[in-house]
Amino acid sequence: MIPHSLDWLLRHYWLGYGFVLLCWAGWFLQCVCGDLPYDYLGFVVTMDHLAFYTAGRIALDPNLPAGAMYDHEFVARYQAGLFPGKWAGLEAFRNPPFYALLYTPTAWLPYQWSALIWSGISLLALGLGVRWLAPARPWYVLWHAVGFYPVLAVMQFGQNSLLSFAIFCGAYRLLANRRPFAAGLVAGLLAFKPTLLLGLVFWALLDIRRKWPCALGAATTAALLCAGSYLWIPTAWEQFVATLPGNLKFDSFEWWKNHTPRAFVRLLFPSTVHTRWESGATLAGALIGAAWFVHIWRTHRRDLRAMFGAVILLTLWASPHALIYEWAIAFAAGYLWWERAPNRLDWAIPLAAMWLALLVATEFCRLQVWVWSKLDPGRSQAVWEAHPDGRAVILLQISIPAAVWFGWTALRKLRSERPGPGAEQPPPIDTKCGSAV
Repeated sequence: MIPHSLDWLLRHYWLGYGFVLLCWAGWFLQCVCGDLPYDYLGFVVTMDHLAFYTAGRIALDPNLPAGAMYDHEFVARYQAGLFPGKWAGLEAFRNPPFYALLYTPTAWLPYQWSALIWSGISLLALGLGVRWLAPARPWYVLWHAVGFYPVLAVMQFGQNSLLSFAIFCGAYRLLANRRPFAAGLVAGLLAFKPTLLLGLVFWALLDIRRKWPCALGAATTAALLCAGSYLWIPTAWEQFVATLPGNLKFDSFEWWKNHTPRAFVRLLFPSTVHTRWESGATLAGALIGAAWFVHIWRTHRRDLRAMFGAVILLTLWASPHALIYEWAIAFAAGYLWWERAPNRLDWAIPLAAMWLALLVATEFCRLQVWVWSKLDPGRSQAVWEAHPDGRAVILLQISIPAAVWFGWTALRKLRSERPGPGAEQPPPIDTKCGSAV
């Protein structure tokens, strides 16, 4: 007999997806009803894309040193020139120089065309990633992916997380096809944002006797990307290395968009900002995540779907910066765990709860920012810091307690699904039709 709460969820879950689709429609109308490249509210569309667009233009311009892409004062002036009288901010480029080269094909197009092309590429990456997960009903799974709020956030912000999603899914597919070196070659593409390699590196260290071909492949890709781009834009690499310490310390952004243990502690206890307690929260979160991962690895090391989902979730949890759009890759983890479960209904409530937490957490924290700004307008631009007089501006990021509960629940369920000694990987995937054979 199905519990009442689960029965209600199974009959009404489509309401949540309908709400997200309405958000998609609202975002689309906000963009097309504006005067491009500005949306209806006067903001630059897919604003974060401007960082990559600017870096690509600088890399192509023979009159500019490529290293200028890391000079924030120059970049701010350059971007102001792209939108005269409309722009007074900074979208800084912080990725390795080889990533800027990816955007050079569209860099000399008007900004709105570059943004449109890369939005299309992101949607294509989402579709390819879902296909590489090899579901029996790919369009049905793609529909659920579109209903995952972090996927919409990728499009709204103009970020690159759906490229990360496709890379993770491509690596999974090659591992399922028992091609570990090729999987490593693909995973090495994540070097454009090195924190995305955290979970994969830890997994390789635990299981190095089986995963060394993967590690070799990833190292090969990273070396080729670095060496090749250095030959093209050596000054960019020199400036990247010089500014790396500052980039690693960068924290001047809205922390209510960040969903990590570090962000949770920083927002809830503002007095810890820039103290050892904040650093301790990052380290403690990483250690807790590592211990959680080891527990899963000890009983499911030969279960590729269980382990790959755990890799993705560990990556997000242990990263010092995992903003709402970066959680788009968590959809792959949720699908793999759902797909492998002996009784999928056991996972319905935990996955739905995490889906709901990621849907509301960012906007709930933004609402708290708005309330504080009304109570104390003078502090509206620095709500994550303590007041000079000692009164703290406290923000609660509900996604992290939800993630703790989900992680504990998942660990218990995976323990109950402990495989026998002969458990193997999923069957290879047919590269033509995308189904298991």
